[in-house]
Amino acid sequence: MKLQLTALDRLGMISILPEDGNFLTLDLLDVLKEACALTEKEQKDVGIIIRPDGKMNITDNETTFEIDVPETIFAMVKEKLKDLERTSKLRQETKGLYRKIILEQ
Repeated sequence: MKLQLTALDRLGMISILPEDGNFLTLDLLDVLKEACALTEKEQKDVGIIIRPDGKMNITDNETTFEIDVPETIFAMVKEKLKDLERTSKLRQETKGLYRKIILEQ
């Protein structure tokens, strides 16, 4: 499934991906993590700034990038987002992802 994700969405996606699974799932997760990681050029293009306190600012969170998410991983992400909402654990970096995957799908 192809998704249009902002830099923050991509980082949020990485943050909620599972750490374990079967071999095929882990291979798919590796591919998705690589696709979601921001290149140096993309970091410059969206204006990522690391503050002295270690937190990150993104000056352009409107630009989107097309990311191909395997269906099995998409289903896992969707369930994780539902669980985060149900337990009131959504964070700022996953709010936009929730909107795109749960509310707009």
